[in-house]
Amino acid sequence: MYGHACLDVVPAACAAALQVPGIEDWFAELLRMVPQALADVEQDQAVRLLGQFGVVVHTVGNGLEIRM
Repeated sequence: MYGHACLDVVPAACAAALQVPGIEDWFAELLRMVPQALADVEQDQAVRLLGQFGVVVHTVGNGLEIRM
């Protein structure tokens, strides 16, 4: 299962993303929370949550503003 294998790289990917200059505080906080949030749930739910996080990353990456 591809999604389950992706869970293994989440902590390193989030840590690397935190090194991007100019990252907004709210997004940095989200990146810090994601690895533990995924670890705290069942694997299938973690895969779904990772997909939802991917939508946020895609949206931010395309320059759309999100205010929380």
